[in-house]
Amino acid sequence: MNKIQTFNELHFSGELLFLGNAWDLLSALTLEKVGFKAIGTTSWGIANSLGYADGELIDFNRHLEIIKNIAQNVKVPVSADIEAGYGEDTQTIVDHVLRTADVGVAGINNKNLLFFECFFLFFLFFSPSICIPNSRSSQRGSFFPIGM
Repeated sequence: MNKIQTFNELHFSGELLFLGNAWDLLSALTLEKVGFKAIGTTSWGIANSLGYADGELIDFNRHLEIIKNIAQNVKVPVSADIEAGYGEDTQTIVDHVLRTADVGVAGINNKNLLFFECFFLFFLFFSPSICIPNSRSSQRGSFFPIGM
């Protein structure tokens, strides 16, 4: 079973799924060692570890390299937080989502997408996928590609 399938099964296992938040490889390895079944990256943690505030202030390629390093060096599934997609237009955001998927993550959290953008990505690029409205606003959503 690959990490995407494992991550998908964790969502439907009937148990609560807790994701430890990692900001670099050492934090990810520590979370894995203490027993987390999956890891989420934290955009806030990554930014702050590099001396920046959260909010896409670091270069996307640098952010992606950290996510890649984590995903390729832990045995558990990783869900990547890519903020609002690091783009002003849909094509750039889609490109960043696809590039993030290519580094080996099992899920992608884009907590700042509007729900309709999330729905658009759901149908175009990942099947099956889950698009979950954020509890703070019915117009915002989170995008998790969890394909098999």
